[in-house]
Amino acid sequence: MGKIEHVKEVRVETIARESMLQSIIQSMLKAHPYEEPAYDVYPLKNSGVKYGFVRAGCLNPPITLSKLCLRVKDMLNIDSVNVVGNPDRIIKRVGLCSGDGAEFIPLAYRDGCDVFITGDIRYHDACDARDMGICIIDGGHFGTEHVYMKELASYIKDELKSRGLGQIDIALSQNNKDPINKV
Repeated sequence: MGKIEHVKEVRVETIARESMLQSIIQSMLKAHPYEEPAYDVYPLKNSGVKYGFVRAGCLNPPITLSKLCLRVKDMLNIDSVNVVGNPDRIIKRVGLCSGDGAEFIPLAYRDGCDVFITGDIRYHDACDARDMGICIIDGGHFGTEHVYMKELASYIKDELKSRGLGQIDIALSQNNKDPINKV
């Protein structure tokens, strides 16, 4: 009593639809090891404008899928990728979505992309992509997201400052590592 105790904790933040909020809170309360966990809920007040997560562009000069895979592995600093498509196919137009972008494969296909680079491709997504004729490079969820965190933090910091909210420090996790090991 009367002593400050320091403990290690993990803080989890997420964005969820309001309709799912009670279910999420109940699941958290059920799984949490404390009798009274601390949690905050902040309602989103944005206007509902849709912002895209997919980017597309053209390679100049075009290269084979296998060479693009090597380039992606190098740029993401990962040892391997999962690939759908003919390694010798010439790739001109590339679509990209970090993390779990499987839902955007049809969009990339409609946009004329030869390949879609993302993470977390499931078996049936791979089959659908193959049937559409679009190649896939799956760099994993962590592999496709970790590379831009510093830039994202810098952007958020600059954006907050430009909106008159002062100098806000953005802390990046030093413990965030890919939980998946390939053996």
